Amino acid sequence: MKPLSILATIAAAFMPAISYACGAYACNNVYVETLYTNNYSSGHVYIYTSGNEAAATDCDGSTNYVLLKLDTDAGRAIYSNLLVAVATARKIDIVMRRNGQQCEVSYTRFNM
Repeated sequence: MKPLSILATIAAAFMPAISYACGAYACNNVYVETLYTNNYSSGHVYIYTSGNEAAATDCDGSTNYVLLKLDTDAGRAIYSNLLVAVATARKIDIVMRRNGQQCEVSYTRFNM
């Protein structure tokens, strides 16, 4: 084994693991990077994170955005959590469910 590859192996073993993961139905330990709304979204918010939303295999995977509907109290509470995550630059977990061809937010979670 070459000395450089040994050094790289040792360095990788001791580097802190940084995980921005989106799996089948959740994006865990991610930063909210974009909250997108427009005149035509019927009061919906589209969320883009530091994870890879297209990896959410329980959804159709054709978009990198997750849908949040603001027409319920729960939707507005989730939106508040997202705004806190953005304002404080904190990571958040976003759990999703399939709603037609889109991923829709079920709930969010902060780890304090």
